[in-house]
Amino acid sequence: MKKSLLFISFLLIYLTCSFAQNKIEFLKKNSIPISVDVNKTDFSDLQKLKDYIGNNRLVMLGEESHGDGTTFETKTRIIKFLHEQMGFNILAFESSFYNAEKAWKDAIKADDPMIPLRESVFHLWSHSNEAQNLFEYVTSKIHQKTPLKITGFDCQYNADGFYIKNSGKDLEEFLYKNEIGFKNENEKSNFYGVYNRIVSKTKDSLSLYNLPLYKQTWNAKLVEIGNLKPSNERDFWLQHFVSSKNDMDGLLEQLNELGIIKLRDSVMAQNVLWLMNKEYPNDKIIIWAHNFHIAKSEIRTNCKTMGQYLADSLGSEKIYNVAFIAYEGEFAWFDGQYLKKIRKPNQTSFDNLFHKTQIDNLFFDLRTLSTKEDGKWLNEIRTLRYNYYQPSNNSWTKVYDALIFNNEMKRSTDIDKK
Repeated sequence: MKKSLLFISFLLIYLTCSFAQNKIEFLKKNSIPISVDVNKTDFSDLQKLKDYIGNNRLVMLGEESHGDGTTFETKTRIIKFLHEQMGFNILAFESSFYNAEKAWKDAIKADDPMIPLRESVFHLWSHSNEAQNLFEYVTSKIHQKTPLKITGFDCQYNADGFYIKNSGKDLEEFLYKNEIGFKNENEKSNFYGVYNRIVSKTKDSLSLYNLPLYKQTWNAKLVEIGNLKPSNERDFWLQHFVSSKNDMDGLLEQLNELGIIKLRDSVMAQNVLWLMNKEYPNDKIIIWAHNFHIAKSEIRTNCKTMGQYLADSLGSEKIYNVAFIAYEGEFAWFDGQYLKKIRKPNQTSFDNLFHKTQIDNLFFDLRTLSTKEDGKWLNEIRTLRYNYYQPSNNSWTKVYDALIFNNEMKRSTDIDKK
């Protein structure tokens, strides 16, 4: 009896190891080794992406954390490829679209475009050494026939956004020019008092103001702007009001973290659709965001993501999203916040299986390969670390179209501390 049990145990171990080896061999055979050298202009290693992405207008590139330096470099090279060889010419960051749009207008007429471009999006990217090659690339193309334009889609205000902090004056000029006034001086001073504090993130003094009156005034101005004759300027301010209203409601109603995330992702999806349908209806757009936001299927219980909203609106097959994962290393925001070592993943995780291929950096398509007979195992529930290197279980072929794997993650570093 004991010998039989021992034999069965050995057989199970053998079969498990055999199945695991088959999976590793499948990944190795179908993975595309890629370079992460931002200065490499030969894109021969990325050509297969044309087949996978196809004619999709929207490509979404994720990241596990906002401090993944190697991911920033990998994204930079892929973005250059998408721009130069696939016709993508809009790069939309998970940052205030108001701030990014204003910065771009300054950049195209500036003697040194890099200055406003570094203020266009959250500093965690624009002030990261590992993302500088991207901003230098954008600068070098800014006066060409097909530049790579930077914009944003976030409803929350940049805490470090120069343009959004100074938007009160522009707003006042816009309302005055279009003869949109206030009932009295008290309503006007209350409106700008609250607005300027919200965009500057000085919330501690909001108690000095009449917040219900502010919301009432905001809603009235939203209607009045909507009644103006359509124009690029009117559409821009209208979307700013629509987008900001949702963020403002979350702030003033003091929603919990989950409530704010749910509200934010729904509004970010609205902003992406506005960019696609109104602002850039004839352009192909690249999204730069966290892995969570680009997920096309439920990734957190009772919390619909931006990617889900977009998939519902556009059709899942019309979006191509790529999550980034890594095996080991460290991550930290450009200024050193959240510095952490990355722990080794569990043995059966995607992270570890890709490590076993011994390919340092690779691209792996899930959408197509999971439909093949020998690739159906990709649809199984498996561990993958999509969010700050914490393990999560899912059928990932429902969530992402592709994965990019970096064996070693280098942290983001500050441009002021080279």
